[in-house]
Amino acid sequence: MNGFLQGYNTMDALAGLAFGVTIITAIRQMGKREDKSIAIGAMSLGRVAWFS
Repeated sequence: MNGFLQGYNTMDALAGLAFGVTIITAIRQMGKREDKSIAIGAMSLGRVAWFS
């Protein structure tokens, strides 16, 4: 059981990384180039996802 849970958590980390790359790529395609603008866009998307 412990091995199953640890493997599941590892997959969550990998999926989170892949999803993060997708989000950053989408923000860059919207025209944001500065690191600060990208960070603000990602935080805004996180807030929308959290409250929806």
